[in-house]
Amino acid sequence: MPYRKVELSNNQMYHIYSKSIAGYTIFNSDGDYTRFLELMRHYSLEHPPCKFSSFKEQEEKNLLLNYYSTLIEINAYCIMPTHIHLIIKQLKDNGITLFMQKVLQSYSLFF
Repeated sequence: MPYRKVELSNNQMYHIYSKSIAGYTIFNSDGDYTRFLELMRHYSLEHPPCKFSSFKEQEEKNLLLNYYSTLIEINAYCIMPTHIHLIIKQLKDNGITLFMQKVLQSYSLFF
Protein backbone atom coordinates (compact mmCIF):
# COMPACT_ATOMS: atom_id res chain seq x y z
CA MET A 1 0.00 0.00 0.00
CA PRO A 2 1.61 3.28 -1.08
CA TYR A 3 2.06 5.92 1.59
CA ARG A 4 3.21 8.71 -0.71
CA LYS A 5 0.70 11.34 -1.71
CA VAL A 6 3.00 12.88 -4.31
CA GLU A 7 4.18 10.74 -7.21
CA LEU A 8 7.93 10.24 -7.66
CA SER A 9 9.29 11.99 -10.75
CA ASN A 10 11.88 10.69 -13.20
CA ASN A 11 15.38 12.18 -13.07
CA GLN A 12 14.88 13.41 -9.51
CA MET A 13 16.89 12.39 -6.43
CA TYR A 14 15.17 10.96 -3.36
CA HIS A 15 16.21 9.93 0.14
CA ILE A 16 14.62 6.54 0.74
CA TYR A 17 14.86 4.67 4.02
CA SER A 18 13.43 1.54 5.54
CA LYS A 19 13.58 0.53 9.20
CA SER A 20 13.04 -2.81 10.86
CA ILE A 21 10.17 -3.34 13.27
CA ALA A 22 10.97 -2.38 16.88
CA GLY A 23 14.67 -1.86 16.17
CA TYR A 24 15.18 -5.53 15.28
CA THR A 25 18.65 -6.28 13.86
CA ILE A 26 18.23 -7.39 10.25
CA PHE A 27 21.90 -7.41 9.21
CA ASN A 28 23.73 -9.84 11.45
CA SER A 29 26.86 -10.67 9.44
CA ASP A 30 29.07 -9.42 6.64
CA GLY A 31 27.28 -11.91 4.39
CA ASP A 32 23.95 -10.21 5.09
CA TYR A 33 25.35 -6.82 4.04
CA THR A 34 26.89 -8.35 0.92
CA ARG A 35 23.62 -10.07 0.02
CA PHE A 36 21.72 -6.78 0.31
CA LEU A 37 24.24 -4.94 -1.89
CA GLU A 38 23.99 -7.66 -4.52
CA LEU A 39 20.19 -7.49 -4.37
CA MET A 40 20.29 -3.73 -4.91
CA ARG A 41 22.48 -4.12 -7.96
CA HIS A 42 20.39 -6.95 -9.43
CA TYR A 43 16.98 -5.34 -8.90
CA SER A 44 18.07 -1.94 -10.15
CA LEU A 45 17.70 -3.53 -13.61
CA GLU A 46 14.50 -2.76 -15.48
CA HIS A 47 14.09 -6.40 -16.55
CA PRO A 48 16.41 -8.67 -14.56
CA PRO A 49 17.50 -11.64 -16.70
CA CYS A 50 16.47 -14.17 -14.04
CA LYS A 51 15.61 -14.58 -10.36
CA PHE A 52 18.32 -13.46 -7.98
CA SER A 53 18.91 -17.01 -6.68
CA SER A 54 19.62 -18.22 -10.24
CA PHE A 55 21.68 -15.13 -10.98
CA LYS A 56 23.96 -15.77 -7.99
CA GLU A 57 24.99 -19.11 -9.46
CA GLN A 58 26.19 -17.61 -12.77
CA GLU A 59 29.92 -17.21 -13.25
CA GLU A 60 29.90 -14.06 -15.37
CA LYS A 61 27.20 -12.09 -13.60
CA ASN A 62 29.05 -8.76 -13.74
CA LEU A 63 29.26 -8.91 -17.53
CA LEU A 64 25.58 -9.77 -17.78
CA LEU A 65 24.45 -6.72 -15.81
CA ASN A 66 26.05 -4.28 -18.26
CA TYR A 67 23.56 -5.14 -21.02
CA TYR A 68 20.35 -4.10 -19.27
CA SER A 69 18.74 -0.71 -18.68
CA THR A 70 18.13 0.36 -15.09
CA LEU A 71 15.10 1.60 -13.17
CA ILE A 72 17.12 3.71 -10.76
CA GLU A 73 20.59 5.08 -10.13
CA ILE A 74 21.99 4.55 -6.64
CA ASN A 75 24.09 7.59 -5.71
CA ALA A 76 24.74 6.81 -2.03
CA TYR A 77 23.74 4.27 0.55
CA CYS A 78 24.19 3.51 4.22
CA ILE A 79 23.28 0.08 5.51
CA MET A 80 23.10 -0.18 9.28
CA PRO A 81 22.17 -3.15 11.48
CA THR A 82 18.54 -2.05 11.87
CA HIS A 83 17.82 0.05 8.78
CA ILE A 84 18.96 1.38 5.40
CA HIS A 85 19.26 4.82 3.81
CA LEU A 86 19.49 5.28 0.04
CA ILE A 87 19.96 8.32 -2.16
CA ILE A 88 18.35 7.24 -5.43
CA LYS A 89 17.62 8.87 -8.76
CA GLN A 90 14.53 7.49 -10.50
CA LEU A 91 15.17 6.81 -14.20
CA LYS A 92 11.93 5.04 -15.23
CA ASP A 93 8.29 5.48 -14.21
CA ASN A 94 7.65 3.71 -10.86
CA GLY A 95 11.34 2.78 -10.78
CA ILE A 96 11.90 3.43 -7.08
CA THR A 97 8.68 1.69 -6.09
CA LEU A 98 9.48 -1.44 -8.11
CA PHE A 99 13.09 -1.46 -6.95
CA MET A 100 12.22 -1.18 -3.26
CA GLN A 101 9.46 -3.81 -3.50
CA LYS A 102 11.76 -6.34 -5.14
CA VAL A 103 14.79 -5.70 -2.93
CA LEU A 104 12.92 -5.70 0.37
CA GLN A 105 10.79 -8.70 -0.53
CA SER A 106 13.82 -10.71 -1.64
CA TYR A 107 15.83 -9.82 1.47
CA SER A 108 12.85 -10.61 3.71
CA LEU A 109 12.52 -14.07 2.19
CA PHE A 110 16.26 -14.61 2.59
CA PHE A 111 16.23 -13.40 6.20
